[in-house]
Amino acid sequence: MAGFSILELAASDPATLRAVAKRAFRTVTDGHVDLPVTAEFAPADAAEAHLLMEGRTSTGKLVLRTGG
Repeated sequence: MAGFSILELAASDPATLRAVAKRAFRTVTDGHVDLPVTAEFAPADAAEAHLLMEGRTSTGKLVLRTGG
């Protein structure tokens, strides 16, 4: 597995970063990546979500739901 620094790439080659981000977002929106959700919170419960995130015990995404 290889990685890169997003901040370094943004500074040194923003066009490549845009292309990589576009491809990554398309892969997710096309349904090719599973993004498990650990918990969903109302905006009024954002502090609780933040505490869960700080505890580093969740393995999935924490989602703040707005609207219906």
